[in-house]
Amino acid sequence: MLGVGREGPFGPGGMLGSHASAIDRDALAVIASVDGVGPVTLERLLEGLGSPGAVLDVARRRSGTAELQAASRGPEADWPASSPAAAEALAVAARRADHVLETMRRSGVQPLVLGDAAYPARLRLIELPPRVLFVRGRVGALEASSAVAVVGPRRPTDGGRRGAARVGAPLTRGGAPAVRGPPVGVRGAAPAPGVAAGGPTEAGIGGGH
Repeated sequence: MLGVGREGPFGPGGMLGSHASAIDRDALAVIASVDGVGPVTLERLLEGLGSPGAVLDVARRRSGTAELQAASRGPEADWPASSPAAAEALAVAARRADHVLETMRRSGVQPLVLGDAAYPARLRLIELPPRVLFVRGRVGALEASSAVAVVGPRRPTDGGRRGAARVGAPLTRGGAPAVRGPPVGVRGAAPAPGVAAGGPTEAGIGGGH
């Protein structure tokens, strides 16, 4: 499987389990927050350096940028290392880790690590689950027994908006979260009436916190 290490998601290069230290959990949140460090680069760094805490320790060294690039290089010649910009951004984040974590806390953002009990069970079952989620809001909404996915155009007609609201309102009022991307177009119109009445919704933002 792409990006989970030679021994799969439960091997040494695989998921952080419930036994992971608080240092490694915080370190993983810092690493995952860096622009340019995607899932494949993250897995290579963890496999090459051993743990999230070790990745930050290396990143803080004077030679950290070069070492990060070397550790992120794939075993095959056509698997390039991470870019110099991404490695430098990770080195900067490592030196400012306390500030990065404090900014998350002040913003009400809670990192959820793959091994955490609160990590969504259904998401854990996909082929390549994200190692960390950045959650703002009620974490329990991620485990609702029923949910409805909302998709649609970003620039719907007025009739399309009204139709989406008619369908989405009773679902969210009934307690089924509307799972969607950012609230633009139909994705915003469908759950809006139900949310206004106190119903739940979930928005997945691919660009990070």
